[in-house]
Formats: sequence, C-alpha cells, structure tokens
Amino acid sequence: MKRIMRFWTLLALLAMTACEHKELCYEHPHVGFVRVLFDWSQLPGANPECMYVRFFPEEGGRPVQYEFTGRDGGTVQLSPGNYRIICHNGDMESTHARNTEQYDTFEFYTPQESLLAPLNRSSSNVPRADGTETQQVVRTPEYLYGDCCGELTLRRNETTTVTLTPTERVCTYTVEIRNVENMDKVVQISGTLSGMAGAYCLVADALRDAPCILPFEFRKADATTVEAHFHTFGHCPEPAVPHKIVVYGIMTRGAQQYQVYG
Repeated sequence: MKRIMRFWTLLALLAMTACEHKELCYEHPHVGFVRVLFDWSQLPGANPECMYVRFFPEEGGRPVQYEFTGRDGGTVQLSPGNYRIICHNGDMESTHARNTEQYDTFEFYTPQESLLAPLNRSSSNVPRADGTETQQVVRTPEYLYGDCCGELTLRRNETTTVTLTPTERVCTYTVEIRNVENMDKVVQISGTLSGMAGAYCLVADALRDAPCILPFEFRKADATTVEAHFHTFGHCPEPAVPHKIVVYGIMTRGAQQYQVYG
C-alpha cells in the first residue's frame, strides 16, 4: 500500500512540474525589420534579374545575404544591431565575389581565361606582346553596378528604411581598327588588351591585383573596319604598365596571324 501511495505522490509531482511553462512571445519578436529601397536615378535603364544585398554585423559574425527579384527591393528581418551593407546586381556568370566575410575586403574578380577563348582555339604557343609574358589572362567582367552603406542601426521590433543607389562599377571600352586589308580572307578575329586590373573593391572604389590580359571578340563593322565593345574594371594603377592590344586572326585557309598595337 505504501508503494502505491509513493507512486501516486511521485506522479502528482511530475504532473505539477510538467505544467510549469512560459508563454511564447509572439507580439514582441526579438528581431528588427529593414525596408530596402533602390534608387535608380543613376541607372534609370537598369533592369536586373535580381539584386543581392549583404548585411555585415559590426559586432562580428557572418554576413547575411538576401536576394531581391527585379529592382523593387522589399522588407527583410535581422537580429538587432549595427550593420554595414553592400548591394550589387546578381545577373552575372563570370564575375565572382571573394573575401566576402568582411565589409572592407569584399571585392569582385574574374577567373582565368584562354588567350584565344573568343576564337575557341588553343592558346598554346600563341605569341604575346613584348613585356606581357607574365601577365595572367582573365575574363572580361560583366556589367556590374552596386552601392554600399556604412551605417545602419536596427532595434528590436522596429522597421528601419535604407535606400541604396546603385551606380556603374565597370568601364565600357570600345576598340576600332580601320583600313584593315584582306578582310575577305579573315574568318574569325579577336583581340587582347594588357595591363588591366583583375579585381575591384566596391567599398573602397579601388582597383586591385597585378596587371592582367583581357581577351575580347572583334566583329566586322564593314569591309575594312573591325570593332569591339567590352567591360573592364579599369587599367591597373600599380604598377602602371603600357597597354598593348594584340589582334589575332584566323584566315580562310586556317592559318593564324596576329598584329600588335601599342
């Protein structure tokens, strides 16, 4: 009988303990809200597939990234604290980001490329301009635009609005060569430009990396003119080296020819 009494007493104690609980806080969430707006006054014609926005907590920790479809922005939620922000267009395939854990080191770059990539040819034993033998060959960047914000304070259960104004972050180069002879015998034609920057830091608005070579595609404009349009981060400021253009042509008989322009 004593055992039975002890059992019921223990069961009652367990029931009392199990019933002790705290109500969940639904009305006062422990997060804040950020309404992200994009000001397209500097790029009225921009029509991105998506925009990436990264929030870097100043107290430390990994950045938080959100993707917004189109150009309209939206509202996101974050833990309260102080943040710095980077945004950029996301519709890029060959332009990548690195050193992405820190706001100040975040930069864009392009991967290595074949010297004759626009011609879909092997680059083995292909001549280069004198003095460019050690320069790395990389892809031309895609159209890049973005903005950064160094201060955002977010409090619990409050909504803060931040407006970002994306601006163009690459240069558009045009190369035109006139009075080209024997154009009727040229099947394909491409070029390279040396002495260019291989990376770009958005926050510092600064060019990075050693001088690089960018391969690009030429198109025939008329019977004696070829032209090219491509993007670059800009010319390499340090060390400043001469820029040289090399034109590579594939002739009707399959022979490869080239010409160097200082």
